[in-house]
Amino acid sequence: MVRRFGLALAVLSLAYGAQAKTRTAEESDVLRASRPSGRETFGIYISGKKVGYTSTSIAVDRAKGTVACTTEVTFRTLVGSVAAQRSVTEVKTFENKRNGKLLAFSAILVGDGGNQRLEGTSSAKGIAVKRSRPGEPMESIQLPPILETVEDCDPARVALLRHTNFVGTILDTMDLKPTRQSSTVIGMESKRIAGVDARLQRVETYLAKDKLTVVNFYDAAGRLIETRLGPTWTAVAEAPEVARDFDSVELFNLTRVVLSAPIPGSPWKVPGRHVYAVTGLPESLWHESARQKFRKLSSGKAELTVTAVNGSESAKRPLPDPEGGPNLESSISVEAASPKIRELANKIAGGESDARKVAQAVNRWVFRNLVKEYGVSNDRATGVLESLRGDCTEHSLLAVSLLRALGVPARRIDGLVYLINQDKVPAFYWHEWVEAYVGEWIQLDPTFGQDVADATHIGLGSEASAQIAPLMGSLAIQVLE
Repeated sequence: MVRRFGLALAVLSLAYGAQAKTRTAEESDVLRASRPSGRETFGIYISGKKVGYTSTSIAVDRAKGTVACTTEVTFRTLVGSVAAQRSVTEVKTFENKRNGKLLAFSAILVGDGGNQRLEGTSSAKGIAVKRSRPGEPMESIQLPPILETVEDCDPARVALLRHTNFVGTILDTMDLKPTRQSSTVIGMESKRIAGVDARLQRVETYLAKDKLTVVNFYDAAGRLIETRLGPTWTAVAEAPEVARDFDSVELFNLTRVVLSAPIPGSPWKVPGRHVYAVTGLPESLWHESARQKFRKLSSGKAELTVTAVNGSESAKRPLPDPEGGPNLESSISVEAASPKIRELANKIAGGESDARKVAQAVNRWVFRNLVKEYGVSNDRATGVLESLRGDCTEHSLLAVSLLRALGVPARRIDGLVYLINQDKVPAFYWHEWVEAYVGEWIQLDPTFGQDVADATHIGLGSEASAQIAPLMGSLAIQVLE
């Protein structure tokens, strides 16, 4: 679960400060744009509670002819009673000229999710990446060429400078995948900042891979005053000592969706069916499937019917991915090609070829062998296998990796699940589980040991999707039946 918040915090870090004082005609528009000199720092809040901070800067090395864009992000929360902290430092180096190409990058991840370092060097053939983790051998990963340029460091300010839309590409160093980004100047808007009314320039940046819109507000001097990600996430410009001063916030209670009363009867039984009224869920996240159906009730409100049944259709593995291949891929997180993952997967499956039975066997193995421990996260399947502990994200990550290694298309599903926690408050909590293709798509929950995910599972996204992060703290759900 915590990983999803790390993605959202990274998305909020889109502004850079500049240390350059003099500029030449050939330098990038990133250096020409109006901005304060030096490092910019921001406190990051969910529903008014500070959960982290970020700082950004640009450094120009005229001797080498390069520009280095640096982002630092730290968040700290309580997951249940466990304190979780995550820090990410990313440095991207570009040619110091207009449309200067990406030369190299480094990304250092420390804390919750596991420690690792990624270093990439660009050439005509693509980007050669080295990944190092404590106790693991160095890994080499070859990426295709990326069209990222120095202007992609700060697309919103480039759009402001040019008085037109800016479209570019960035390499997401969290998953080593490129994403298109487009920044649009919306115009002037009145906002109340620290009790003072101000006229600020609004620029929106859309990240295609994450399907997220980041809203930035700038003053006349080019200072980034506030960034918004949905109705509850904000990054606010603060002095460094203020930005770094925050208390740990209890994550579950802050982001859960509280119900007015418990769901009557046996809400978790299978087969089962529930009908909900959901408020605040954009239509772009109305993910319909054989188990989920939406119907519009009014603006901003939908009726959702979720049905959980025992299916019967199955096929022999290995199976082709009905979506063309992504649900069988091995990646830096879903390490389906890892020898350790493959060895365990084959041991679990034995000689069984029936895809449904194999999916159930993997689901049960993960449920029985992973220690349920909230706030102990790992971003890589091999790390989960080594520790054999974690929350829903670790259970789902390992299960999906094992299934793909066995030729069963699978993906992680992000959404909500109904629970009554120790404080006896009925609520939906953010959760992750598994969807597998066995001749038909089925959903399983390795955290709770369910071969059929019950009808209190509401799917909103997939693959640790950052697009659902802005919903946290803003949804409302009513149980209709």
